[in-house]
Amino acid sequence: MANEQYVQKHYEKVAKNFGLLPTSSMQDPFIRELEIEFVLAQLYNFTHKYGRFPRLLDVGCGNGYLLSVLAEFFPEMELTGLEYSPDLFKLCQQRKLPGINFIHGDMRKASDFSEKFDMVITERSLINLLSTKQQNQAIKNIAHCLAPGGHYLMIESFKMPLHNLNIARAQNGLSEIFPSKHNKYLSEGITGKLKGIGLNEVYGELPKDSLSTHFFLSRVFHPITRNSTTKNKYSMLNHFFDEALPLGVGQFSPILFRVFEKELS
Repeated sequence: MANEQYVQKHYEKVAKNFGLLPTSSMQDPFIRELEIEFVLAQLYNFTHKYGRFPRLLDVGCGNGYLLSVLAEFFPEMELTGLEYSPDLFKLCQQRKLPGINFIHGDMRKASDFSEKFDMVITERSLINLLSTKQQNQAIKNIAHCLAPGGHYLMIESFKMPLHNLNIARAQNGLSEIFPSKHNKYLSEGITGKLKGIGLNEVYGELPKDSLSTHFFLSRVFHPITRNSTTKNKYSMLNHFFDEALPLGVGQFSPILFRVFEKELS
């Protein structure tokens, strides 16, 4: 209970400090933009393949920013957001977006997944569950609400790439990065659990390690080159190399873009 209260207090502060801003829950603009690009690419792929829009559920939708962007690109698509934090849910309602159904619910409760969807997204929301048991329950609920052939877009943080990133930082005299206290990163074994409940990993429109170059630049290269008196995390130098270098070099991004397809039977 203490852990859950800590997470709730954190998101009370997020809601208060960031309101409806796109930087709510993710202050790094490059990561935020590429996450959206990944989701849009998967949606375009789905509509091209099936000739229709998917029914989409965003689990842990925060202040509703991602859904507001999707509504601009696909105004006819049926969109639903599920949010547990009362403060963030109020912000979702403040958007007053026509055609989007926001639900104040809990991803750990099967009763909050009563409908079927063609596409489900978690965007750094599973990691807010601070026990493996709760994460597994949420994943089961996601699998249950997916229609056969539906896609689960998992944008979540994993332990091993963070380990690789910290090796690179240590080799350059930088301190270790730890997950935030309100996060529990996933292990690679999660893919086996997903397969066991009928969700098989497939190739996405963007490589799963798409953010690797950016994480190495922003968490290793940039701290080395930055003037010690400068607090700017996202400088023009970092932005230049983000644009100049290809995406997905190495395996240094804890945040992975993964796609899982539900078996037809």
